[in-house]
Amino acid sequence: MLKSLPIAFSLLLSLGLCLQVNAVSDSGDPPAVEHATPQKAINLNNEACHEIQKGHFDKAIPILLEALTLDPHYRFGRANLAIVHNNNALRLNNSGDKKGALKEFHIAGFVAPPAERKVNEENIEALLKMMNLDAGKFSDRVKLGDEALKDGDLIGALFEYRAALALQSDPNIKAKLDQAVARLKVTDKLMSEIDSAHL
Repeated sequence: MLKSLPIAFSLLLSLGLCLQVNAVSDSGDPPAVEHATPQKAINLNNEACHEIQKGHFDKAIPILLEALTLDPHYRFGRANLAIVHNNNALRLNNSGDKKGALKEFHIAGFVAPPAERKVNEENIEALLKMMNLDAGKFSDRVKLGDEALKDGDLIGALFEYRAALALQSDPNIKAKLDQAVARLKVTDKLMSEIDSAHL
């Protein structure tokens, strides 16, 4: 069963709840040190929360991306962007678009703070099972990575090649992963900054 992405205080994101902030400082990850988040980023995050609560996920995405442009390590902005993509994945799955749902789950896991990634991985595993694929099978993960790369979905390729390599070492897949990472760094500056600890 696919799950809503939980956040602080066990709020369920599929209910439209998100993290709003009133203060100007935020402990992000990375870096591990306290830093000041620009007030404009906080205001944008809160504006996006209102859109999320109304179920307007497509409107919330550009607002959150703007907030993350101001502070790529803004923890609440990242968590809320993951919320939006997780909820989009749940909607797509419910409408029968498994491939679209998987892409959204990949994006959610890519931008999510580390605490939210476990549920994301569980959602991907559950979705793969619905797609008659085995999350623990090297060849299935490579196939998904190859399809994502062919479609220009670099985040999906990165996720699936990493999953494959966690199951089995393979220099050819490592080369494909390195290619996806290099292309992602060039084509998606914001995302590579957000996920700099993982690229």
